[in-house]
Amino acid sequence: GGGDSFGNVWTDSNSNDDYNYSWIDIESNENYVDGLGDDNNVGPFNISPAFDYFWYSVDKIWIGSNGYVGFKPVQVSSTFPPIPTQSSFINNFIAGFMCDLNFAPDTTTIAPGGTTANPARCYFDDTPTQTVISYINVPFWTDPNINPIMGQEWVGYNTFQIVLNKIDSTITLNYKDRDAALTKNNDIEVGIQSKVRSFGLQPSTG
Repeated sequence: GGGDSFGNVWTDSNSNDDYNYSWIDIESNENYVDGLGDDNNVGPFNISPAFDYFWYSVDKIWIGSNGYVGFKPVQVSSTFPPIPTQSSFINNFIAGFMCDLNFAPDTTTIAPGGTTANPARCYFDDTPTQTVISYINVPFWTDPNINPIMGQEWVGYNTFQIVLNKIDSTITLNYKDRDAALTKNNDIEVGIQSKVRSFGLQPSTG
């Protein structure tokens, strides 16, 4: 599908016979991303050499808890904007699986008095040829007033990754595991947004 105003197009594994799914395992202690919680971002992480994104190059990245990475410290929370965002502030990001996810380390934000630790993890790896950000077993945010059941503090386990290929400037989104549970209002966005609000591409919404 596409293209956008800049000429970017997208394809998926259902429509591209030449695509071979390949999950990139970067799960190691040195790649672990600390500090993610509920509705926040961490960074910057250096990208070297830089990645060509739209008509410009980016050499730093911020990782958002809600399934996106930004090339500035942009905070995107529910309700999530369609792409192009038409916003002068919420821009310059890649939405891998942008929805209301939760890295909160304690269960008080989900079910007060809960005892189960959040299984969510995130990893970042940068090499001369590619940058990979992996979200592992990340649950959806749920309302503690609606879902206060002991033992069910975390709803959904989503595992996906964003791969930036520095050789050909392609972006690959790999989805390894998606739970059947739905995020709040089924509010999910997938796409790329430039630093100019009218330039973006959205393969999937909702």
